[in-house]
Amino acid sequence: PELEDDWEGIRSRAMPLALHELAHRPFFHAVRMFAGSVDSFALIDATALFQAVAVPEAMPPSHRARGQALSARLVPFLAPLPSVVLGLFIGALIARIGPRSAMLVLAAPIVLKFVIQTLIAAQSRYFIIVEALALLGLALAFGEGRPQATPWRMIRGLAIGLGLVFGAGRLGVAAEKYVMAHEEQLTYRFTIWDRVRTPRLRCTMASGLLRKQYATPTIRLLRPEPLAGDEAAVECSLEGATAGAPAALELEDSYATGGLAGRIVLLVTVDGVDVLRHDIADAPGVGWLRVPLVGAQGQPARTVSVRVQAVKPDPGWEWGLSAVTTIRMVPLTPRPTPGP
Repeated sequence: PELEDDWEGIRSRAMPLALHELAHRPFFHAVRMFAGSVDSFALIDATALFQAVAVPEAMPPSHRARGQALSARLVPFLAPLPSVVLGLFIGALIARIGPRSAMLVLAAPIVLKFVIQTLIAAQSRYFIIVEALALLGLALAFGEGRPQATPWRMIRGLAIGLGLVFGAGRLGVAAEKYVMAHEEQLTYRFTIWDRVRTPRLRCTMASGLLRKQYATPTIRLLRPEPLAGDEAAVECSLEGATAGAPAALELEDSYATGGLAGRIVLLVTVDGVDVLRHDIADAPGVGWLRVPLVGAQGQPARTVSVRVQAVKPDPGWEWGLSAVTTIRMVPLTPRPTPGP
């Protein structure tokens, strides 16, 4: 946490920390990297469409509903497309369809891209070039003249290619489940702030899982199938706040389905006083819940506690994955004083 404003310090400390963690749990991280790479590739087109038209920030208010509806309609059709394209490309290679040298030239950067992103970082947008190269290879294989391979060799090769890619996809799903079920409980220390103003929450999290962090952390329960009483708990102290520039904490309810009260609750305590108890699956819809970081007398708060707690989770529903909560700090705009 002390390096959050020191990019050079972060760069110098990041690699030793990563190597230490890899040495601590090599098999776990190998499975995690494989799952991240395979899953990211499979979601190329669906993720690109969602980010382009369905994310609220991507569209003007007048078009948001239409963009989200379009994404919901097309995502089921786009989801298998990258795997089909790559599977057909591999099948064309196996069946020796198209110009051999050109196909191998295209295959080399595809393999290299998977290796690089698996070892470094995997996001769907990093693999767009893989789908583009595979499409180019298919154009070379089938777009110019008649393929030289026999029909039986073509059918067998394409079937093997598709089988390999979709088989890897199934392994990726299994690897992701393994990773989620074998997360290790760590103690996290991090900061929540609005990236502009001075007030910051210095936080410690000793139970639960920190999924991502840079000023706006996302937390969840450690186990996908939590037991009653399991919780993700964040304890924070507020620094740098003034009465003239009050701040608020916002917490995202990301569970859209309603009518399932009593499974998971979100609890917030400010200066030892319970200020929010929210059942994430009671009412339908998602949104942000705001908690002013001020005390009873209007002074800046000193301590804040956030808990995502399992009350009566249904077995088999993976409530630990459903109850994902993002936390952010925002300026609290003072309300105008009413006139006499």
